[in-house]
Amino acid sequence: MRKYFLLGAVAILTETNVNASAVNGTFTANVTLEKSTTITCNQSLNFGTVVFSDGGIGTVHMEPTGEISKTGDVVSVSGATNTVCQTNTGKAFDAQTLIINDGNPTIRLSHTEYGETFINISVGYIISDNKVEFGGDLAIDNPEAGTYTGTVNFAIVY
Repeated sequence: MRKYFLLGAVAILTETNVNASAVNGTFTANVTLEKSTTITCNQSLNFGTVVFSDGGIGTVHMEPTGEISKTGDVVSVSGATNTVCQTNTGKAFDAQTLIINDGNPTIRLSHTEYGETFINISVGYIISDNKVEFGGDLAIDNPEAGTYTGTVNFAIVY
């Protein structure tokens, strides 16, 4: 009797599953893949040697094309060079969106000897065809004399 009861219970459960409703659907999945283009820069963005007088407050402005202007206590600027970066394919940039340091164009340069002494620069740029030229603004406020360095990360979206 017990055997018949178990067989009956299994038959009812099986029958219940057979009568279950189902909903079917489909969707499309897509992806567009593009290989990143390597960009090569010819040299560092170099504000050169900046000589300043006792007050030590002033600015050096470098156009992305390399022209220099100075204000305040900046006496002279020598050896300054802009940076020119080009694609390895020669492909022109269709759109002209450039992102510097994740959206923050102010770059912090640290003193190579003291480390904790900083100067900020703001980076400017011009995009044309398959190249981008960088310049920027250097503001000094009675800094420690010495060499300052930093890294600029950028991405061009086109």
